[in-house]
Amino acid sequence: MLWDEEVNLTIKSFSLYHINSEIELSGSNEKWRLTGIYGNPETHRRHKTWSLLCNLASKYNTSWICMGDFNEILSTSEKEKGNARNRKQMDEFSKTLDTCKLRDMGYRGGQFTWSNGRIGVDHIRSRLDRCVSIIDWLALFSRANVTHKISGILDHCLFCYYCMEIGRQHINEVGSLSSKPFG
Repeated sequence: MLWDEEVNLTIKSFSLYHINSEIELSGSNEKWRLTGIYGNPETHRRHKTWSLLCNLASKYNTSWICMGDFNEILSTSEKEKGNARNRKQMDEFSKTLDTCKLRDMGYRGGQFTWSNGRIGVDHIRSRLDRCVSIIDWLALFSRANVTHKISGILDHCLFCYYCMEIGRQHINEVGSLSSKPFG
């Protein structure tokens, strides 16, 4: 996470798989949450990530944005090549987002955020990284947008989200910098 001096950021909780923070912009009484997430890379343990999200959703009553590498897709259109994704896995992710009232913020740029780095028929790509937020957060930052930026070095693309308010850029860039951003 990157932030500047105009942002009062307090870390509320963290683990190998998340950083949960509360943010108050300078000159504002409005507080909201930003959670960076790293979905468990082991499919049989991903339910722990979904439980963590549900726990975080139930603990606080503030506007919330959550972003990172969820290590899961929501639909088959978010994966190109490789073995088919288990429908149950995708449904559990979707159900978790619904339970937490988190909505995908969409994106600009390339469709996929992860690549296995191979070429030709062995080249697999997926949209594992995303930004999701509750409607209250989007009401605060109605001009916010997410951009996927291609990286020639990392297996994940960088993604940036911008919160524009009265022409000022309050939060510059938040990116997925490695396959294990909190490890």
